[in-house]
Amino acid sequence: MICANDEASPPNMDVMQARLFYLMNRYTVQPSVTIAAAVVDQLTSLAAHPEIVLLHAWWDGYKDLEKLRETIGQLKALDVKRVVILGPVPVWKRTLPHTLVNFYRLRHTIADRIAAGVSGPEGDARMEAFSKSAGTEYISAWHTLCDSEGCMTRVGPSANDVIITDNVHLSDTGSNFLIEGIKRSLFPCPEFCQEQILRK
Repeated sequence: MICANDEASPPNMDVMQARLFYLMNRYTVQPSVTIAAAVVDQLTSLAAHPEIVLLHAWWDGYKDLEKLRETIGQLKALDVKRVVILGPVPVWKRTLPHTLVNFYRLRHTIADRIAAGVSGPEGDARMEAFSKSAGTEYISAWHTLCDSEGCMTRVGPSANDVIITDNVHLSDTGSNFLIEGIKRSLFPCPEFCQEQILRK
């Protein structure tokens, strides 16, 4: 397994666009090579390529998806069997912890779900439509964490059970919950399990 990430950097192949993304978001370090290009270079050098590449980013801040399409094309050229896009997690307008405190001040209860002050399904629908046009699989993080009653705020009673630590970054608890929620889509059984058994 290879895990590659970069602070607020979308998985595109264009260095200049990645630099612009950094400048627009007021980051001080500009990339000389995008994380996507570095990963493709690394995969090219491997004797065996991964069966699954999962792509995720702060998609709402990433308006030009054509460079993402280029990344997908290069991964497919390496014979990666499954390129999967994980859609956006909910984005909280004033951070989830702040929203929880305000909710408690007004209602004297800690909400398990909140519908106000958080992004709706539009970004999810946008990325799902792009995935279909790019010929990739799509997994909805938004539908794993949100429903018609609002988006999840926590998975248990303690402060450590809050699933997002700021506007958009998952806590350890939130990450684990999301992984559990999407694992059957990412590793479908019995097909995936049977394939692993046959390889042994």
